[in-house]
Amino acid sequence: MSKRKAGRLKTFAFRSVTVLISIFITLVLVELCIRLLAPQPKYYQPQYLYSADDELGVVLTPGFEGRMHSAEGSTAIRINTRGLRDREHEDSMPFRILGLGDSFTFGTMVELEKTFLAILETRLAKEHTTKSDVVKAGITGYGTDQEYKLLTKLFDQYRPNVVLLFFYLNDVLETSMPDFTVEDGYCVPPQNIRRKGRRRRRTMKRRLAVLMNSLHSPSFLVNRLSNVPAFRKAFSGILAKARREDAKRLQLYCTENTTKTDEKWALVGDYLKKISAFTSEKGSKLLVAYIPENRQADIDLWGKDMSQFSAEKVTYDRLHPNAQLAEICRKEAIPFLDMTSEFKTKVEGGGELYFTLDPHFNNTGHDLAAQLIYEKLLDEELLPD
Repeated sequence: MSKRKAGRLKTFAFRSVTVLISIFITLVLVELCIRLLAPQPKYYQPQYLYSADDELGVVLTPGFEGRMHSAEGSTAIRINTRGLRDREHEDSMPFRILGLGDSFTFGTMVELEKTFLAILETRLAKEHTTKSDVVKAGITGYGTDQEYKLLTKLFDQYRPNVVLLFFYLNDVLETSMPDFTVEDGYCVPPQNIRRKGRRRRRTMKRRLAVLMNSLHSPSFLVNRLSNVPAFRKAFSGILAKARREDAKRLQLYCTENTTKTDEKWALVGDYLKKISAFTSEKGSKLLVAYIPENRQADIDLWGKDMSQFSAEKVTYDRLHPNAQLAEICRKEAIPFLDMTSEFKTKVEGGGELYFTLDPHFNNTGHDLAAQLIYEKLLDEELLPD
């Protein structure tokens, strides 16, 4: 190698290293500035929000107060003395509704008074002369099996006239999977529990996720871009592709059920039958409501998800899970509300009903859900005068 060529290589290497160091220093300075001037909230569950329970796996800790954070906001969490994210209720009430469900019913990332059950309660007070209230018994991560057990635990405490059971697609999976448990004050799947004397194994993907979650600059950038509709659509598609559970969830949209999915739906049916029998025996009425995934309400997002699985020789139906649940309710003579059509209409009209990064309802989504629930209760003549 000639001296001239060697000199050029050294110059190129020096400049490359200089550029890389400059970029690194710039990124560090940007990160420090954002941390100091505009720190970004990170999504996490507050420590000690959950407590272990022998029967239910996990429960909300009575009397807990804290905040839940995400890149899209921060929410106050207060748990009453009976272990619900709700206010304290009188022992008896002329008319009472008990609402059961998972994180949507819990009201993830919205204030309590903005949840659909709280909005329903306010509307009942305004439009009906009979004194009434709504007990809000949504607990994140619960499946239909836990909701049944929670119903049997709470019923005699509250004596509701109507029980509302809110169903979300992952309930099919969670009813047939091991329940969550508690470690170090956090709710975690059993497989994530550290064995005594062993360190939890971290994959490279997990290490990268931990690193990205610890940085504030990516969240700052995403927050600024989240108001741009084109970014919301694009990023939602990226999130859908990245989610490891999508393959399992999309199996539930397949028009030709496998033995495993049939078994999961059968288990859901068994628990709905138990819930229906229990409420009937207690002299209460039951209404089951289906909460749509954002991909079911957003046809563009559904199309992006389907394009990722176009090579598979199976047929997916956006409304297949709805039909499965509707058939179970028909057989058990349970009144059924499917909110998907109305949510789809709103989204097609430009409505934003879900958070950008978080898959749950935003305030507008909760408003619409409360309206649909109220109208269905009227149609079924389940409300007082």
